[in-house]
Amino acid sequence: MGGLVVPTVDELVSRWVGFVAECEKSYQGDLDEYYNFIGLRSILSGFFSNERMIAYTDVVDCIFKVVQADRRLVALLDHEQPVDVARGMIDDGAAWYWHFFPRYCGPALAEEVHVNYQITLEVRGKPSVDSRGHRQRCRPR
Repeated sequence: MGGLVVPTVDELVSRWVGFVAECEKSYQGDLDEYYNFIGLRSILSGFFSNERMIAYTDVVDCIFKVVQADRRLVALLDHEQPVDVARGMIDDGAAWYWHFFPRYCGPALAEEVHVNYQITLEVRGKPSVDSRGHRQRCRPR
């Protein structure tokens, strides 16, 4: 029996940085996958807000990588079409990443965002498909 594998902070940061890189190209996942990555950012935020953790040099390096990725993501977001969501920590502005979508993305995310939030995003790129023609899912690994 395999046990639960808990990723390291470095692995979580790497996933966030990779997600931002995917958004720069044109994120091809769907809404659930997108929110999984945004949830990952919330986990990182909670971890980094622990004052004892920021005493470690390795953690400070991770924070720097996340801040750099955040800056790149902010430049991609459509700030003119905020999402009207009500969630505890979101409402104080600390979790800005929950309020916006990238200006451009793949067809799956664009369609679901339009259906759920009446927001229109520019469609760019095509989702990757496997040898059977099924869309490959983008998941935080």
